[in-house]
Amino acid sequence: MSMSHTTGDVAKRLDVTTATIRKWVQVYEGYLSDKVVNKRANAAHKFNDNDLVIFATVADGREKGFTHDQIKGLLDQGTRADEIPELPSEDEIEARQAIELVPIAERDNALQLAERLQSELNRSIERWQDDTSKLQGEINRLERELGTAQGKLEHLERERTDFDRRRIEVNRLWIALIAVAIAAAIVLAVVVTILLQSP
Repeated sequence: MSMSHTTGDVAKRLDVTTATIRKWVQVYEGYLSDKVVNKRANAAHKFNDNDLVIFATVADGREKGFTHDQIKGLLDQGTRADEIPELPSEDEIEARQAIELVPIAERDNALQLAERLQSELNRSIERWQDDTSKLQGEINRLERELGTAQGKLEHLERERTDFDRRRIEVNRLWIALIAVAIAAAIVLAVVVTILLQSP
């Protein structure tokens, strides 16, 4: 015989809130019993065992990360939860509540840690950007000095080339002058010899 279940009972069985069950009633009304869908306004929901199986299937799908459309597709294919969760005892309810408090505290600590890390990251980025700007300025200065040094070196190379060319020309002139002097000395010696031999 099918039992009647309240919204609170279903929520406790599936470990969800009553607001979640009310939302699921709206989303999955096409899969629930007529008594649920056609209830009087302001009347409390009463669910039968088949409704509870639908909700258990939805809860399983949501726990696995399925969307509502994906779960509807599974329901259309005839997929149903294997069993209806038992109504938890008072001790189990207290244990669930105690467990739920831990993630909240951990979440708050994690959020605070994330905010602190984000703040430190932002400061590090600002310092890095400032250091990068200074480094870029230093690089630009060194590049300018390097360009100036290269210009001076090129100028010295040109001057050395000009000097070498002039030195070669001077050497050639000296060689030519020496050759002329030697030729003149030979001619003078010949003339003197001729003059001495004449009567």
